[in-house]
Parts: sequence; C-alpha cells; structure tokens
Amino acid sequence: MPKGARIWIGLSVGLQLIWSLPLAVFMYILWTNDAETAGLTLSIVFGTLSLVIVVALVWMITAWRRTDARERALRENGLRAEAVVTDVVPTGVRINDRLMYRLVGHVAEVPGMELKHSTMWPVPPGTRLTIAYDPARPGSKPLVLDDLKSVAARMRMGPVPPLPTGADAVIQRLTQLDQLRQSGAISDEEFERLKADVIDGR
Repeated sequence: MPKGARIWIGLSVGLQLIWSLPLAVFMYILWTNDAETAGLTLSIVFGTLSLVIVVALVWMITAWRRTDARERALRENGLRAEAVVTDVVPTGVRINDRLMYRLVGHVAEVPGMELKHSTMWPVPPGTRLTIAYDPARPGSKPLVLDDLKSVAARMRMGPVPPLPTGADAVIQRLTQLDQLRQSGAISDEEFERLKADVIDGR
C-alpha cells in the first residue's frame, strides 16, 4: 500500500478516536454527577467505539510494520528474477483521485510463481520487471524492485481503457499473449499454458 494511502487511513482512524474518546469521558462525568442511565449508556457506547478504533489502529500499524519488514528482507536477501507483465487491470479503486491498477504477470525462472501487484503506475503488457522472492516460500507474493512510477513515465503509459467482456475479452487477451510470444517475452510453453488459462476463464 502506498505510504500516502497509509497516512490518510491513519489520519481518518485517528480523527475518529479524537472525537469518540473525549465524548465517552464526558458522558461518564455526566453520569457520575447526575446518575442518569442514558449518560452511562452513551459512555459505554463511545468507550467501546474508542476501544475498537484503538484495536483497529494497532492492528493496521502492526500489519504495515510486518509488510515493511518483509519487503526490507526481500530487498536485502531475496533472490532476484525477471517477471513479464501479461495484463493490466483497472481495479476501480481510487486513492487521492488516482485509479489503482493490478499488474498481472508470470515469472519464467520460478515455476508456479505469478506476479500480482497493485499500483497507481501502470506499465504496458510485455514490460519486464525485476522482482525479489523468498526461495523458501516460492508461492509467496514477490516484491517488485523497479520504480514503477519511473518505468511508467519512461514508457508514457496512459490510462488503461476499460476491459472488454465476453468473447472480445478472450480474443484481445489471446492476441496480447501471441504478441508477447512473438516478441520473445514468453516461451511457446508459457504461451500455451497462459492460453489455456484464458480459455478456461482463469
């Protein structure tokens, strides 16, 4: 997840905590002074909400720290390989008014490994990216080492148009794969495997 998105999420959760916790304390003070059940009830409600927000914030920070530690370990110790982007899919999600894309690709050097990476910076199919992966867990998600913003700018990749559906989508996908095969980006065996995936709807 981009750091900018993390900041916005953290601020949003923090703002919820800023108003809910003082409100819970205020309602508790009202209850102790007036002994009204409504004040106690509202104090419990807002106190519980504050606790949930704190737990969510701690969980998010812990998850982000684990992700950062994993990425740092892969950058320092992971094995390098080359991934070829075979598809670029708009996700429909926007962060700071920028559309997110999912890059899909394969890693010929590591059997069974697939590239699935979300980014604001799409690159065209056929782009070769350097990745790092954990050899002890070849099925785990690889880390893209290239600066996609720079790569996308260098290739002048514009917005990806909406994907066609039905038979048109299959034809377009097979055409892209054939172009990758002809350019040497993927082998004949990889082409046949990916073609079977497209025909099977995977």
